[in-house]
Amino acid sequence: VAPDVLRLAPSLVVTDAQVDAFLTALPAALDAAVRG
Repeated sequence: VAPDVLRLAPSLVVTDAQVDAFLTALPAALDAAVRG
């Protein structure tokens, strides 16, 4: 396990809308994680 690696384990079936929502939310989630 590396501290600078983000592992994703999506379900086997995912919709375009779910991917879009994830990619939209990801930057804010990463910023919040970095800020602690």
